[in-house]
Amino acid sequence: MIVIRNRYTGEIMLKIDSLVEADLRDVNLACADLTGANLIDADLTRANLRVANLTDAILTDADLESADLRHADLRGANLRGANLSHANLYAANLVRVDLTDADLRGADLSGADMRDIDLTDANLEGANLICANLRRANLRNTQGIHAFNLGRDVIIAHASQVQIGCEKHSIDHWLEHYEEIGDNNEYTAKQIEIYGKTLELIKLLFTE
Repeated sequence: MIVIRNRYTGEIMLKIDSLVEADLRDVNLACADLTGANLIDADLTRANLRVANLTDAILTDADLESADLRHADLRGANLRGANLSHANLYAANLVRVDLTDADLRGADLSGADMRDIDLTDANLEGANLICANLRRANLRNTQGIHAFNLGRDVIIAHASQVQIGCEKHSIDHWLEHYEEIGDNNEYTAKQIEIYGKTLELIKLLFTE
């Protein structure tokens, strides 16, 4: 029998024989301690996992569509092939998370800490990445966005909008104001030059 407790109070929240392939749709596990939990193929559709501790949890192929993961701690978790479409991951800790081949369409990742994350082959179409920290992220073959990892802040280009850090503007606005924005955000002159050249490249991609 697996006993899940509140990470702060120790209160018992759920008793279950196994979490593998478990039907946990609409479950309320806000603030739950799920450290290292094996949730392979679990159905967590619309689950409330706000502020939950999911460090090192195994969630491969799990269904987390429309789940609430705001401020959740998922450091080191394995979410390969997971469905996180329309999930709310605002300000979640996603450091070193494996999201290879995950579905993140329409997900809210704003303010999330995504350092060293693996997003290989993930679908990020329509995802909100404003203010997300993507330093050292693996963005190889991501779908739905064009990503340019230049070291400090990743440039995210999709549709007619381009995002760098917490700034999101049209490409024309960027090309007109990138030097001023860079200065205001304490970029070095060399960094501003590199980002400027990349923005010119993105302009070419958009006008093809």
